[in-house]
Amino acid sequence: MSDLIDRQAAIDALNELSEHYTEKGREWHPHIDHVLFEIQSLPAADVRMIVRGEWIKEIKHHKDDEQEFNYEDIRCSHCGVRRRIGWYGANFCPNCGADMRGDSDV
Repeated sequence: MSDLIDRQAAIDALNELSEHYTEKGREWHPHIDHVLFEIQSLPAADVRMIVRGEWIKEIKHHKDDEQEFNYEDIRCSHCGVRRRIGWYGANFCPNCGADMRGDSDV
């Protein structure tokens, strides 16, 4: 995966370096304006924060006048939405989109 950096932080770092050189009486590299222009011209990356979660199994108890039984639900650890056990093993929560794969390198 590519490294993503904050464009403004890169520009600020170059400007700060330029000020440091100027304060010390040194000549700043003549191509720095071109470098700053190129950084500002780069397209923005299309990124989103990866939200991670896990399916949590819950055993529920049901009792009414006619019957009594236990059943299993699963709950998303991120948003709390409950689904029937058939969703267990799904890679993403259908409600919030949390990644349930548990892989830190996704």
